[in-house]
Amino acid sequence: MSEFLTDTLKKAKKLALKNDSIIRSDDLTRRERELLLEEDFLYPIIRGWYLLVPNTIQAGDTTAWYCNVWNFMKQYLNERFGDEYCLSPETSMYLHSRSGTVPEQIVVIASTGGSMTLNLPGNTSALLYKNTDSIPDETIKIDGLQCFPLELSLIRLKPKYYENHQLNVEIGLSQVNFNNLLRTLLNKGHQQAANRLSGSFKSINQPEKAGKIIEAMQAAGHDVQPINPFGKTAPEINISHSPSSPAAARIELMWDSMRDPVIKLFPADPGIPEKPKVYFHEIETIYTQDAYHSLSIEGYQVTEELIKRIRKNKWSPGNHPGDENQKNALAAKGYQNAFNEVKQTIQKCFDGENPGKVLEQDHQNWFRELFKPMIKANLLEPASLAGYRNQPVYIQNARHIPPRHTNVTDMMEVYFDKLKNEPKASVRAVLGHFIFVYIHPYMDGNGRMGRFIMNTMFASGGFHWLVIEKHKRNTYMNTLESASSDNNIEPFALFLRNLMKE
Repeated sequence: MSEFLTDTLKKAKKLALKNDSIIRSDDLTRRERELLLEEDFLYPIIRGWYLLVPNTIQAGDTTAWYCNVWNFMKQYLNERFGDEYCLSPETSMYLHSRSGTVPEQIVVIASTGGSMTLNLPGNTSALLYKNTDSIPDETIKIDGLQCFPLELSLIRLKPKYYENHQLNVEIGLSQVNFNNLLRTLLNKGHQQAANRLSGSFKSINQPEKAGKIIEAMQAAGHDVQPINPFGKTAPEINISHSPSSPAAARIELMWDSMRDPVIKLFPADPGIPEKPKVYFHEIETIYTQDAYHSLSIEGYQVTEELIKRIRKNKWSPGNHPGDENQKNALAAKGYQNAFNEVKQTIQKCFDGENPGKVLEQDHQNWFRELFKPMIKANLLEPASLAGYRNQPVYIQNARHIPPRHTNVTDMMEVYFDKLKNEPKASVRAVLGHFIFVYIHPYMDGNGRMGRFIMNTMFASGGFHWLVIEKHKRNTYMNTLESASSDNNIEPFALFLRNLMKE
């Protein structure tokens, strides 16, 4: 690397650190900018605006963009409008509900300028338009962006948003200050919004709040008729309390809304096997296949022969040329260690213990065994085994960004509560896998852990162990993305059901 490129990169990294990965063309000389573009260190957003990225990312990879959409919007809008703008109610709800999904279009209401659309990477865009009267008197800043307050967002949402983004609305309802919401409805006389909101509270099993809206609005001279804005086919949700955070509410509501589609696709639980030894013999028989495909899905270069030799303690870098690829071999060794822990957890389920409770107690043992060989080989820091992640993590090319590390503990508590109280093994397996990888509680190993969880929960109801083969990786990942970004669990559940039939 030339000295000039090295110095330019150092300068760009300082700028990116200061500006949340965003680089302005004015921040660099023309020569510096052209060099970084030529060497693929700059990712163009719009003219004059870039992301600083590693030059190893593949063409078409949108991960860096999805992770920095809001950073770009914050800096772009602040430079152009100062505080004289506000994200639309619909866009504000993405931030209020802590949705990890990047909206296809971000809508911005400004006090100056005309209407324009910014075409952004990853099939996203931003619509900016002037409408001074639509900007609320008081806004709230979320992640440095001017937003509608939650109460006013819920009131001003377009009816279509309720149907298309039910989960975000329900999270908002679970977090809103109800007295402030009622006060705003009365002050502004929002009768149509009162119809929708009273119907919304009824649909989430909070009829007392629906009644208070109706009574207060009628007293003010408005004839409120509750309607269910989520549509006739919307599943009934029971929010009998206010979850601790929007992130925790999201896990609770996702589970409740997704369990019925899973139940419809899967047969009744077969029941705990009468001969557990036969079950364990079956999974031992397919272990090599399972380990090969599970590790290959995560990008490890392993062979069935390597996995067999590791299993028989015959891994020897000195005697087998393929064993010098240490990281792959250690990953296979860790998988075997974790698999042995998983079998013990399954045995506890067969002994009648609550599957969700057993998983809560044991899953961190699985994780430690998965990475212990790499720790011993000094390829990972020992601190890597200390609980859940404490920094951001991203999924390549996914519109879904895993939740902030500060929310992981709350989300995992709700996750385990749902597992412990779920009577259907098929639901525990499908949602146990999906929601675990949605949360992404660890920096690495989430996919392998999710598949172990899935098969443990299937086993707890007597279903057979499923192997997700390497050549089905794209379908597997696409169905998980559909559940994460579109709240549609059916493709993933159907994918697993078809594997079961095979």
